[in-house]
Amino acid sequence: MGNVHENRAHDLANRCRLFAGQQVDEAMITGHFVEAFEPLVDGVVRVAQSYREHMERELGPSWVVAPNHRAAPAGEARVLRYGVRPFVAPYRLGFAVDSRVRAQLARVHWDLVHAHSPFSAGQLAVEAARLRGVPVVFSLHTRYAEWARAKYRVAPRWASVVGADAWLQPACADRLHAIDLVRATPNGEEYVTRAVKRNVWRYAARSACVIVSTHAERDELLSFAQVAGGKRPIRIEVIRPGIRPFQPVPHGFDVRARHGLPNVPLLLYVGQLADEKGLPFLLTAISERRARSFPFRLLIVGDGPRRAHYESLARRLGIADRCVFVGAISDADELGVYYRAASLLLLPSFVETRASVAMEAASVGLCTLGLRGAPGVSELIQDGDTGFLAQPDVTAYATCLTAVLRDTALRTRVGERARQLVRTCDAAAADVVELYRDVRGEVMSRSAPPASGTYRAKPVQTPDAAASPAFMRLA
Repeated sequence: MGNVHENRAHDLANRCRLFAGQQVDEAMITGHFVEAFEPLVDGVVRVAQSYREHMERELGPSWVVAPNHRAAPAGEARVLRYGVRPFVAPYRLGFAVDSRVRAQLARVHWDLVHAHSPFSAGQLAVEAARLRGVPVVFSLHTRYAEWARAKYRVAPRWASVVGADAWLQPACADRLHAIDLVRATPNGEEYVTRAVKRNVWRYAARSACVIVSTHAERDELLSFAQVAGGKRPIRIEVIRPGIRPFQPVPHGFDVRARHGLPNVPLLLYVGQLADEKGLPFLLTAISERRARSFPFRLLIVGDGPRRAHYESLARRLGIADRCVFVGAISDADELGVYYRAASLLLLPSFVETRASVAMEAASVGLCTLGLRGAPGVSELIQDGDTGFLAQPDVTAYATCLTAVLRDTALRTRVGERARQLVRTCDAAAADVVELYRDVRGEVMSRSAPPASGTYRAKPVQTPDAAASPAFMRLA
């Protein structure tokens, strides 16, 4: 065992390989462990894909480990798919149950693994890291406690919470639906959020480093330690994510003509159709009398299992004629056409950590109306300078929306200044590459063999190392 680790340490310190026809110094084999990957498209998928592409150019082979998807293309290069139980549509979370993929993980000579979730993909990342004695870097992409709270409130049936609808027999699912989660567990919401905070903190503590998008997100993660009883210091790095600039669409189209829209201001929402994204709040706000007094159309770009519910909500609020449910758009450049056609982007979410859609809007000179206190957008936008922030109150949001819509010159001026918010994916990925090198160098410095004699691998003895070592260090 000692010789294996000694040879590996020497190889990591000195190797220089050729990859894709180019010489790559300090080459590393990295893996991105995600809960979703193409053909599904969301913010996390885009971040992981941009990191992977940059790693392939700068470091060497970069793998993706993700759940199965029926529409996944055959013969994907360096993509390992594993089977799990479905959880919250369209995602497939839960316990990874694929022993075949576990065997494949053991055959890849990882130098570092990057977990983009603490759930099934994150657990596989820890397993892969432990097999090879390498560090785990963990990206915190979501305010998981707020996400869990929202899911708990809108899915008060056990069958929905555990995703049983997708895989149980209908009769069994119906019986589970008869159990009201809220009434059965009066303190359930608090219990769920505390459990999520505890597990997220413990996963972070098992990682060599945690990447967050904002300082507010860092502070929130540190507050989880009080719930988890954590005393071990963890390394947290703030790396603001980037976006890909939109390219012109070869066969352009007119958004108004496509959807039969009148010549009125177009409001735009881009994101998953889910309560935690603030969609009920948004629909209620634009149904306020003062908001409805101004002519507009709301384009809702995205999809989700509750789409029919939101369409019904729009009808009940009397704004169905003002809302256009566009559906999901997987082509990023086509999405850019919608940004360019819009007068204002609406971002009512409190769970966003990156506010990538605000940056996408800024790249075409479109300003954003977000919520004051939401970590991602509040740290990105200066109210009245590079965007607009409203209090998280329906009436206040409607009032701010109406004021912004009435002042075209203000929107144009703020939209132009918002362009300074844009950061490219390559800039963000370059920061991550430097972090990878630093983390690996730190591990290598602790893994250096003594000047003479023999040594063997053993885990560092920290309070939680025995229970869940994220990586092995040589001593």
